[in-house]
Amino acid sequence: MFGLPHTRPGLPAVLLTVVLTMAAGCTDGRSLPLVKAESMFIGDYSTGDFSQWPSVQNPSYNGPGVDYRPTYSATVVDDPVKGKAARFEVRSGDWPGFATGERSDVGSDASATGGTEGQVRWYAFATMFDPSFPQNHADLGWGVTNGWHPNTRIGSAGFEWSVGTRNGYWSLVVDEQTSPGVYVGDRTIFETPLNVGHWHDVKMQVNWSTGVRTGWIRLWLNGVR
Repeated sequence: MFGLPHTRPGLPAVLLTVVLTMAAGCTDGRSLPLVKAESMFIGDYSTGDFSQWPSVQNPSYNGPGVDYRPTYSATVVDDPVKGKAARFEVRSGDWPGFATGERSDVGSDASATGGTEGQVRWYAFATMFDPSFPQNHADLGWGVTNGWHPNTRIGSAGFEWSVGTRNGYWSLVVDEQTSPGVYVGDRTIFETPLNVGHWHDVKMQVNWSTGVRTGWIRLWLNGVR
């Protein structure tokens, strides 16, 4: 699931591309062999709408992106840097009547994005926070911009980008679970200032595993490891 469920206006534009890299037999976090990458899913809004996304959820809609008609909750805009991008906005009370909390998000599924035991996957996306975005979001409550949720109704995202962890920062949080909903603990493994009005270009390489000594995440922000 990708998007921002929370209760303040002026939320981020999000551009997303997901790429698969096959890396069989490499699960220890050391250097991976150079192999050809195969794109599994692209959700960069280059179509000018939400048709690339299997799911759009906000207070006015819950269904496939191909049938979504934009509202303030989620719309495609022209950006001078990225071209087409999606702008998400959540207002107080924007609870769609299902799941938890106010939200406006798009989502894909495990068949496109991967995430089973032993898989290594690349994810790349860009996020920009509106200049009006609150710098004290952690005081206001939880907020998630990008999450990798289990393919089940049980359990939280295994890891997610949060604006509700530390005021003024965008945080990558790991929520350890031995299986969906069976929690070990959570911790912030990286954070960066919100830097409102500027794009954060993110690339992540993930080795998926329920084993704390097996799974790992590599991260590049704006081209820097």
